[in-house]
Amino acid sequence: LETAKSVLEGQSFIREIVNHNDQLRLYVNVGEEALPLILQLMSQANLRIHTLDFDRPTLNEVFLHKTGRSLRDTVAS
Repeated sequence: LETAKSVLEGQSFIREIVNHNDQLRLYVNVGEEALPLILQLMSQANLRIHTLDFDRPTLNEVFLHKTGRSLRDTVAS
């Protein structure tokens, strides 16, 4: 994981890299464009990807990331 993280750090298309339960979670601006670049970088570094999930954030996840609060919390108050 550390080798993969070091390969990916500093790439302009990656906003954030998080170690999460023995996995790397990457936050990118445009997943459709970032995915082939990530695969290419891992291949060039001779690193295997065991599992790959591609998720789009929900509105609540975006709101939580930007404000630190959940939409539910905001509506309730």
